[in-house]
Amino acid sequence: MFKRTLKEPDTRLRHERWADTMSSNFDVFQYLLFFILIGIPIYYTIGYTMPIFLAPILLMFHGANAIPRWIKRAVHPVLVTALVMVLVSWVISLTQGHSLQWGLQRFKTGNSYLQYFIGVKSLPPPSAGDILTSMLDATIVAWAMPMLRLPFRPFATVLIEILVPNLFLAIPSLFIYPALCFAIGTSPTNSLAFAPCSITLALAQTSPNNLGGNFNVITPVVVVSGICGLIIGPTILKLIRIPGDDYVTKGVVLAANSSAIATAILLEAYIRAAALSSLSMSVFGILFVVLTAIPPGGSAPMHKTVR
Repeated sequence: MFKRTLKEPDTRLRHERWADTMSSNFDVFQYLLFFILIGIPIYYTIGYTMPIFLAPILLMFHGANAIPRWIKRAVHPVLVTALVMVLVSWVISLTQGHSLQWGLQRFKTGNSYLQYFIGVKSLPPPSAGDILTSMLDATIVAWAMPMLRLPFRPFATVLIEILVPNLFLAIPSLFIYPALCFAIGTSPTNSLAFAPCSITLALAQTSPNNLGGNFNVITPVVVVSGICGLIIGPTILKLIRIPGDDYVTKGVVLAANSSAIATAILLEAYIRAAALSSLSMSVFGILFVVLTAIPPGGSAPMHKTVR
């Protein structure tokens, strides 16, 4: 009744199998050669860290992204790549007698690509983190493209469905998270760093100018918060029985809690939810930045008090 299928023997020549392997893993071989032939010689001759740091993080993310999807929900590729990259940076720094802090400081200088484009003088060469941050900005803009694949729907209706929930989510994020962190003993500056935990990293890094939070704490808080929201969020949506075709709810809820990480995952399975998620995370981030820009006591009165 059932026909047993036998695997046909591979009759290709050895060089043909090697060619097929290299073609299917071209990125991996390219990053590996970049690390060996460019990164290592440059680092050990002039001390420039960008090539030797950039190639490993690309290789690690490529490998972490190849794991099964059910494992990704518990061990996200971004988190795995970040943790392993810290260890790799430490080992590479130790080979030259430097500390982990030295390596992390040279992984990202904090200079944006705009500063290099406009010709700001006395800037150090861009680091691996600067290049990845510049690519992140372009990626966020590109996520607006899935909106073109959505069926026609009145824009005002979609905007209201996105704007109202994000407004009610941005206000608690700004006021509740810092208060809870401070109540359990976290320092004031670190507590304020938890306020932008649900917005994109690019916008979250502007919040210290408005809130005064610890800049060094914001990045890990945003990344870990996004991963946790992505792990727990879909399960909660199933428990409260959100329909599978309710792309507005999925996109808005996951974007407001996991931001860019959720949008990237939704692009693989739910293109409509991903389109609404990219729009929702932009609205949520803008609302949060606007709220943080309001001065604590409001603006000073423009008129004189009449006695």
